[in-house]
Amino acid sequence: MEPLTVEVEHREETGKSVARKLRREGYIPGVVYGEKQAARGLAIEGLHFGKRVNIANTTQLYTLKSKSKELDGLTVLLKNVQLEPIKSRVTHVDFLAVTEDHKIVATVPIHLLGVCQAVKLGNAVLNHVAHEIDVKCLPREIPQFIEVNISALEAGDSIQAGDIAMPQNVVLISDPKLSIVSIIVKREAEEAPATPATPEAAGTTSETAKAKGSS
Repeated sequence: MEPLTVEVEHREETGKSVARKLRREGYIPGVVYGEKQAARGLAIEGLHFGKRVNIANTTQLYTLKSKSKELDGLTVLLKNVQLEPIKSRVTHVDFLAVTEDHKIVATVPIHLLGVCQAVKLGNAVLNHVAHEIDVKCLPREIPQFIEVNISALEAGDSIQAGDIAMPQNVVLISDPKLSIVSIIVKREAEEAPATPATPEAAGTTSETAKAKGSS
């Protein structure tokens, strides 16, 4: 996955008043940190950030563009986004600096693929338990998402993290026994009474018994 570019400036001042001033000026306060790097304050170009960044995609890589030599060219992952409660505007961003030849742990969304016939027929309920899993790989090999096909599942079946085939060079970090999805039999289906005999069938049975008795 190719990185997207995010324009940032280095900021030394911190505090709520500084953050409010940055927002008034069209910037978003943020921070970038890494395993071997101290945290550095950022002022993110708000308009550019809004156009280029999908805050729902936690697997997308970004390249910082800055006049600061220490920041320019850094490859980062979006680690945390704070939103304004009412208007959902971005108020703060945390980036994790990564090295492209060093494997990292990333959280990847799970996408269900296909249709379970038992659910479609109304005999069972789909229970999607875990919507993401942790994997380890090189930054550029982080999957955007991992597909789990549920087409062949029947009522009572389930899929755990260890059942999922990982993409090449990607290693599962989550517990292999982590429940991803299960197909739960509906209680009505379990407790459904046996189909009663129709009046016609009952009459036929009685007549047959009488015939046998008189023979």
